Amino acid sequence: MAIRTATAEWQGDLPSGSGTFSGESAQIEGDYSFQRFDDGGGGTNPEELIAAAHAGCFSMQFSAMLAAGGNTPESIRTEAKVQVINTRKGEIVDSFESGDTPHENNFSENGKRIFHASIGTVYTPLDQPAFDTTKGKRFFQIVDARTMEVRRRLNMGKILDEAGFPDMSAAVRPMTLSPNERYLYFQVSFFHGYIEYDLRTDRVRRVVTLPQGEEAKDTPREEYLLDSAHHGIAMNPQGTKLCVAGTMSDYAAVVNRRTTRYRTIPVGEKPYWSTTSEDGRFCFVSVSGEDRVSVISMKKAKEVASIPVGNHPQRMRTGHVRRAFVR
Repeated sequence: MAIRTATAEWQGDLPSGSGTFSGESAQIEGDYSFQRFDDGGGGTNPEELIAAAHAGCFSMQFSAMLAAGGNTPESIRTEAKVQVINTRKGEIVDSFESGDTPHENNFSENGKRIFHASIGTVYTPLDQPAFDTTKGKRFFQIVDARTMEVRRRLNMGKILDEAGFPDMSAAVRPMTLSPNERYLYFQVSFFHGYIEYDLRTDRVRRVVTLPQGEEAKDTPREEYLLDSAHHGIAMNPQGTKLCVAGTMSDYAAVVNRRTTRYRTIPVGEKPYWSTTSEDGRFCFVSVSGEDRVSVISMKKAKEVASIPVGNHPQRMRTGHVRRAFVR
């Protein structure tokens, strides 16, 4: 494979400096700056260039996969957006802008807002804090569910740093909200625990650390499952307890929301999602490495049942279906 070379020159300090870049092919060149990412200033930035490179590689690989299946595409466009689908008609009817790699959507109780998060690139080996900017644009967003207007966009990595918690990722992973939707509880890449955030005052209230298993302590970040130290958090409807999937430590934890006291339950290899029953009595945890769902009593903090499922279970949602559909 040919070696491609690009050159970048930077002048000045980080906040006020600027730079230029160019490629040996003379097909790319331009200005870049820190302000472009942090404050919306002019020029591009390394994150945007990396995002363009990832989008280009994805488009080419997807084209190759389609062609291998006998379907040669006319064109492929890769973009970080969340699309709204009319499920009755099977049509895309709207969309809103997201960060890189849109990840999760949760509706507010009244259906008027969407709580959305993007996680950036989670499949590269550049996982140390020094390389955090290579992960791309990652945001927590609150979106108007009717107009698809992004009402609020928060960089949680920057907010955590300003609150005295440096070197934490901006990638918001699974999330849950208090019953009144004032408090957001969320996990971030590489962190063994969760964050409690006040959406009314825009303030980090608590950063709660949960235990690491012995094997997890010896596992480098580069070997975390898609950057996930923990991947799964849910709250009971009463708002008193959280159920957390400790992915890299092979446990689930039932946590008292007020005191943060917890009990861990060994569930097996790579628990990767959690959700609670409608009445709050049980937590369902996807155990991705064992192809099962662990059913945990929220009151007793112990496994009470196990449901065998397909390969690598992950996301679950509770809902209502007609009895005839499951016969």
